[in-house]
Amino acid sequence: MQNVYLSQNEVLKQTGLKYWQLEHLIKAGEIPVIKRGHGTPRQFPLEAVEILKAWLSKRTDSQR
Repeated sequence: MQNVYLSQNEVLKQTGLKYWQLEHLIKAGEIPVIKRGHGTPRQFPLEAVEILKAWLSKRTDSQR
């Protein structure tokens, strides 16, 4: 069975975000999370990487 989700580590590696940046976006409701909870690894949908990359590009464009 193929994973239809990404782990938190996979999201961090693919986007280059820092842990605290991802944590902030999750708490702000910017990123969809499939599964979360105490003792349960977070699972993100596959489109979360695209959402984060769009957020990063928007952020870098506004800093110029």
